[in-house]
Amino acid sequence: MAGEDFLGAGIGDTLTVELSNGTQKELTISGTAQNAQVPAPRVFNSTYGFISPETARYLGYDGTFTELHIKAVGEDPDEAAVRVVVADVTDQLNRSGRTVYNVTYASEQFTQTLFDTIILMLSAFSWMILFLSGFLVINTISALITQQVQQIGIMKLVGASRLQIAGMYLLLVEVYGAIAFLISLPLTIFTPRFLMRNVVEPVMNIRPESYAIPVWIFLVMILIGALLPLVAGLLPVLQGTRMTTQQALSGVDLSDGAAGTGIFEQVLQRLPKRWVQRPFLLAFRNTLRHKSRLMRTLLVLILGTTLFVAVLGVRKSMTATQQEFTGYHQYDVSVQFSRPYRAGEIEQLALELPEVTAVESWNTNTASRIRPDGEESNRYFVYGLPEETPLVTPVMQEGRWLEPGDTYAVVINVNVQNQEPDIQVGDRITLNMVDREQSWEVVGIVGTDALGPNIYMNAAVYDYETRTVGQANSLQIIATQHDDAFQDELAADLYEYFEAHGYKVSGTTTAAFIRTRPTTMFNIITAFLILMALLLAAVGSLGLSTTMSINMMERIREIGVLRAIGASNAAIRKIVLLEGLVIGVLSWVIGVILSYPTAILIDDALGMSLLKMPLTFQYNYLGAIIWLFALLALAVVASLGPAQKVSKLTIREVLAYE
Repeated sequence: MAGEDFLGAGIGDTLTVELSNGTQKELTISGTAQNAQVPAPRVFNSTYGFISPETARYLGYDGTFTELHIKAVGEDPDEAAVRVVVADVTDQLNRSGRTVYNVTYASEQFTQTLFDTIILMLSAFSWMILFLSGFLVINTISALITQQVQQIGIMKLVGASRLQIAGMYLLLVEVYGAIAFLISLPLTIFTPRFLMRNVVEPVMNIRPESYAIPVWIFLVMILIGALLPLVAGLLPVLQGTRMTTQQALSGVDLSDGAAGTGIFEQVLQRLPKRWVQRPFLLAFRNTLRHKSRLMRTLLVLILGTTLFVAVLGVRKSMTATQQEFTGYHQYDVSVQFSRPYRAGEIEQLALELPEVTAVESWNTNTASRIRPDGEESNRYFVYGLPEETPLVTPVMQEGRWLEPGDTYAVVINVNVQNQEPDIQVGDRITLNMVDREQSWEVVGIVGTDALGPNIYMNAAVYDYETRTVGQANSLQIIATQHDDAFQDELAADLYEYFEAHGYKVSGTTTAAFIRTRPTTMFNIITAFLILMALLLAAVGSLGLSTTMSINMMERIREIGVLRAIGASNAAIRKIVLLEGLVIGVLSWVIGVILSYPTAILIDDALGMSLLKMPLTFQYNYLGAIIWLFALLALAVVASLGPAQKVSKLTIREVLAYE
């Protein structure tokens, strides 16, 4: 399993472990197991192991336990029933004299939250891509019918009914769906397996029993492949086949109106000729000739632009949110001691190391809230911070931060508020800390540091309540270097250094480790977002390419007339390229405007799903500019093929084209 790679050891190898009292013991790895309730070792930079009762006694454990795992009665009990059982067990344990510090439900695991968020994103973007794909079908079948108006008239002349002709085109649409299904079949089989093996399993520690895809998935694919093209193509087929034989044979125009009659075309015509060159005017009028087709093409490109730029903004918001996490831990290494020691002693001892430039003592503990109904909550981390500490830069959500002179005042983070939703700024809450209950005023609510529910208070009142005046059980270290490798090395050195001087160290934490969890989580989400955005961009570019090809097919004879009166191949290509660029610029302008509120909505949705708070909004203006040039490049590529093909035809060929 992943733990073997993390430890660099395998079955049969011997591990040397150090216990909390400094004793070293050797253990032999007899096997590997997977614990799906925890992420992969590389996420938290730690792994887990299972031992037998005999091994526990060998390590010096006295037969007591610190965790109780509960399974409710029934094969699949609902969450409400499970919570009732847990509440009863917790109450019984507390009444027996044992203290329950924390309760965690399997559905609230880190991996489950991340997995649910990924599923939410994939589902939303998949439906969006299906929706946009329907417009590709509409554009294609509409253009095909427009091009074959006279053929439809001939079929009606020889006796074909409207139902027969419509059935013929709908059958063609179903062929499109069948081809799409056949192409998507191998992708459906191999893409999930690739994502599971290379993204989900290495990070989320999930091992599926089988990679086999359920039969109902294929049935859904068949249903979508049959219904989506049929629904999308039904309206243009019915509109195209309702014309009479006379209308069809006389060459009726199925476009949305004559070119040059719209408001925009008339405005352009009234502009001075020196402002608008004729090729641009012609390209703009051609763009507006089939307004319904233009709107469908623009819709695909606008949605693609909106979501693509919004995703780039979400990535920037994630980075900003992650930077705010480190604002609560602006040190390099934190040393946690097994009990409080005199703050001056441990600070002076740390400053004797040449790698240490500054130190600050904190106190940490846990406390539970006594709720109004008398029920006791989970245990939350409590930080006793020096007044105006430079190592914490909070991001306030409500209220204010701790001020010098605050006595029984606390600031909670959003994780605490999510578990205690009735708490608001200004409320008084009762906390049970070191077996003493005390009332505190909530003066502020801050964002999360992605490490769990925290409560902050001034060190002076913390020290008084815990009877640890002048003592500290946590020492924050500012080092001469700040890279990850140096922090890891310094943390190991500090552990040995304090142990050698008689101080019992319970553990060390680096700032790099604190960044690991949100970084890994955000990187996974960002990877999926970018993947979906690229798919949307591909659908948009395909839609533009389809539209440009259809437009050129319909105007081959017009291009022949232009060639006959002296237009060069370069001029023809210029008109076609300008037409594609006009569509690209229009879609970019509208898409960028819509991307701003869309990015806010995605920030809020992802933040609430992952962190129970909105992400810190940051709009990616540079990303919007980059996408403009990318979109213009796509427009050029989509237009260049049809333009090059048309320019190679002779005047006789294009004038004879039917």
